[in-house]
Amino acid sequence: MLINSTGQGTLGWAAQHFEDTVKLTVDSGITIARPMHGMPVHCYGQTITACERYLATMGRGATDQTELSRNVVAESPFLLPPWPVGSAFDAMEAALTGTMQNLTHQGSLLADAR
Repeated sequence: MLINSTGQGTLGWAAQHFEDTVKLTVDSGITIARPMHGMPVHCYGQTITACERYLATMGRGATDQTELSRNVVAESPFLLPPWPVGSAFDAMEAALTGTMQNLTHQGSLLADAR
């Protein structure tokens, strides 16, 4: 998960990144939040995304330049569903996400061909 950690108006906004994140580099205004090993990743992503408003309230600092520290994100209590429910959700969401990524890629190829 990529979480905007600096600014006013977009603080706490989250986006799920599906590519390999081992060598991912981001700006200091972005926090990378990875699920624990074995945690259903799509369920984790949807949970973080659903908590954007909560994360936005956790920023500290001047009015025009609030910041959301990595420690606040790491220590935030995110409620996840029971393991069987999360795993079942993950299976369905993985199929939908795969289709979405495939269609996005095909759209890019079509735009390039035009």
